[in-house]
Amino acid sequence: MKTITCEPADRAAWDVVEKLTDEFEVNAACHNHPKPSHYWNPDTVLEAIKGRSARIGCCADTGHWPRSGLNPVECLKKYEGHIICLHFKDIANGEDRPWGTGDGDAAGMLRELRRQGFRA
Repeated sequence: MKTITCEPADRAAWDVVEKLTDEFEVNAACHNHPKPSHYWNPDTVLEAIKGRSARIGCCADTGHWPRSGLNPVECLKKYEGHIICLHFKDIANGEDRPWGTGDGDAAGMLRELRRQGFRA
């Protein structure tokens, strides 16, 4: 196992997550469920992981951002250097669609991930 996705409920929980990631040499990636989830906004995720171990980063769920009124390409740009894993989705009318057939700009997301040099 390389990565666990998570959504710690409070700031103190992040201290425990950080300790365990380093102790067991596993990554933790904060997942962004849509509103009203605490972590729907990329800025909230980045603030939560700021200054923490390199083993702590983001699980970018590209389908949930449009459900919260956010542009997935712009959100990926904000996450630069912190993406550990993805739930790569394209959506239309709030429903998952095959890549390139929704409104999520799958091609733009792939270009941005390539620009960042992202490797799974």
